[in-house]
Amino acid sequence: MPHLLGSEFSAPQGRVRIDPVNHHMALYPRIGRANADGQFTILRESKFAVGPDPYMTRQTLGDWVTKLSTRDY
Repeated sequence: MPHLLGSEFSAPQGRVRIDPVNHHMALYPRIGRANADGQFTILRESKFAVGPDPYMTRQTLGDWVTKLSTRDY
């Protein structure tokens, strides 16, 4: 498994990167709308990966509002 740590590759949900410290994946979030075919039309997609914080140790109550309102996604 050490050879996977820090690597980035295409997965079924899109590009992912495995964090070498905590072994969780950084993801590129998307916002979509379900269409008539049962698929999703992507409305917005992040240019940057969102790093993993599996135990929510780096978050405070206002973090999400600040991150979503100040970052250019």
